[in-house]
Amino acid sequence: MRSAACGTNSPTGNNTGKYAALLTPLLKDRRLTAALILAAILQTGLAAAGLPAWSCPFKSVFSIPCPSCGMTSGAVLLLQGHWESALQAHLFSPLLFAAAAAACLVGLMPTPIHRGFIKRIESLERNTGITTWIGVCLGVCWIWRMAGGI
Repeated sequence: MRSAACGTNSPTGNNTGKYAALLTPLLKDRRLTAALILAAILQTGLAAAGLPAWSCPFKSVFSIPCPSCGMTSGAVLLLQGHWESALQAHLFSPLLFAAAAAACLVGLMPTPIHRGFIKRIESLERNTGITTWIGVCLGVCWIWRMAGGI
């Protein structure tokens, strides 16, 4: 029997796949999703207007950029139509931008459609481990940036 702790088959048979669903719990909670999207819009809006935005606590403590440092700048550059500069700010900025737009749409869906969509996302996460792979790629990108890459 597979362990339920890593998001695999449980004794009740409710979980399928071999990976944990990481994004789905966030999207299931519409209030949390809305709060995170509003925070992202506020952060991007402040940065786009040239006003002080939240600084990275990781960078403040460790004096090195975190894996997501540059994403706000990348989002602003994407909104301004500067795709190449956005990719230079952070390679994952288009992915973040697309994910935020998708989260907005998912949050606005009528409840029956929302539930069905969430089930599909959960199945995708559990069967492919896509969110885990994106996290690994983000970590590799961060190491590459720290080593002097992009």
